[in-house]
Amino acid sequence: MNVIPLEGLALLLGVDRFMSEARAIVNLIGNGIATVVVAKSENEFDDEKYTRVVEEMKREKMIG
Repeated sequence: MNVIPLEGLALLLGVDRFMSEARAIVNLIGNGIATVVVAKSENEFDDEKYTRVVEEMKREKMIG
């Protein structure tokens, strides 16, 4: 009977904590991209508003 050593299991669980954070970030980015794709396909994406918001964020970043 094959058994996973306890040390190996602890190593896997330790690495999984960091992998979980990476999966959450990738999921967040994917959801954002999917939202834009669906909005554009439904002709609901407002390019002017997007540009305005991005420019405002750039200005705030330069100031603050």
